Amino acid sequence: MDMSNIIELPRRMADALKEKRVDGIVTFTDRLVIATAEAAEILRLPNEPLSSMQKAHYKHEMRRLVNKTNIQAMHLTSVDQLEDVTMQQRFQSLKYPLIVKPSRGQFSRGVKKVGDDATMRQAVRELHKEGLMEQGVLIETYVDGPELDANFVLWDGQILFLEVTDNLPCPGDKSAAASDESFVETVQISNSGLPANELSIIRNSLHDSLLQLGFRSGVFHVEARMQNCSMQYQDLRGDNILDLAPVSKSREQDPDVFLIEVNARSPGSAGTWATLYTYGVDMGALQLLHAVGDAERFACVSQSFSSTLGRDVDIGGGGGAQYWNAHCMIPVHRDHVFVPPGFIDMVLAEIPHISAHVSRAELYAEAETFVSPDGICWGVSLRNVKVHTALVIEEDGATEIVTTTLRRVKLTEEQDSEWWEFSVSSRNGHV
Repeated sequence: MDMSNIIELPRRMADALKEKRVDGIVTFTDRLVIATAEAAEILRLPNEPLSSMQKAHYKHEMRRLVNKTNIQAMHLTSVDQLEDVTMQQRFQSLKYPLIVKPSRGQFSRGVKKVGDDATMRQAVRELHKEGLMEQGVLIETYVDGPELDANFVLWDGQILFLEVTDNLPCPGDKSAAASDESFVETVQISNSGLPANELSIIRNSLHDSLLQLGFRSGVFHVEARMQNCSMQYQDLRGDNILDLAPVSKSREQDPDVFLIEVNARSPGSAGTWATLYTYGVDMGALQLLHAVGDAERFACVSQSFSSTLGRDVDIGGGGGAQYWNAHCMIPVHRDHVFVPPGFIDMVLAEIPHISAHVSRAELYAEAETFVSPDGICWGVSLRNVKVHTALVIEEDGATEIVTTTLRRVKLTEEQDSEWWEFSVSSRNGHV
């Protein structure tokens, strides 16, 4: 099936399936959430309302519905609005820092923190240039507080299961962060280390927001931050390891939760595995059961382990977890990083004191490829040798490149791969 035309896709899906007697359809990717919901509606299959999916999926629609009075929010539909004279007063009233992000996006792509009017305008223009303004841009208050994920399992409006995970700070959270610093997750820890009263606020407030959006049943991956939190990330031992610890000075305002976005789906594959190992709850299986409207099995699969880490806790506070789980994501920190075969085994061999406690490890990139932060790497073929370059050298005359000796990339200490590595030490005499 041709899936390139997202506008026609729901009808194409419905036409292809209408004679198949299917019981439900489901997607695990944000790009197809709306199309799948629309196709389910055409086929009259179990699903949450299409209007609810749209409100959650388009961030400006969600913000308009569930926004709070202390949060600035502004939706731009075109980069030309930056120069619109009727908009200038609104721009001048904005208080910084702010977040600029696509109204529709995924993997934190295009999310930028800005500290003044000039960088805000630059960020909007960059999103326009990158083709990320299809649904416009949302400009909103940057909330400085611990970030968290809340994975809700609902049936008929009731919470059957809730997992709250702590997201450690990312580069974009630094006070002096530039607008190009990433907001991609680094480490997620389940269950949360926030106090019980704040977990209760998270549960009640985010549950209300889901109901306000029109959702009644399903699996929801919700991202949020805790405002005026009683805890913050600190390096208490001086070893560069951050953890939640009580703030040194009590907050003047009461704690509150700020909803960042609602994803009407299970977490990503790694997050789904983390929940399964920690609680025994399979979010992916639950999403499949919701798609066929199987309420009885949905309720059964929503049950977590019976242990409570030795304490009586309310739903969302760690009840049912068999241990604490840290989901660590290793970022691509520079362009053209080679992923060798057996990379995970190499890493685990270097940390034997940790590897014994690793439940699962997987690669997001294929072995024997090169990866970059933006997911793009350039490759050309030259005499059957795959060469990936980050720089094209253009000279008027002949170009002399001096390199170190070619070396085969090692699979192990004894075994070579088909890949070669070398370093450029000079170009036309320039070191």
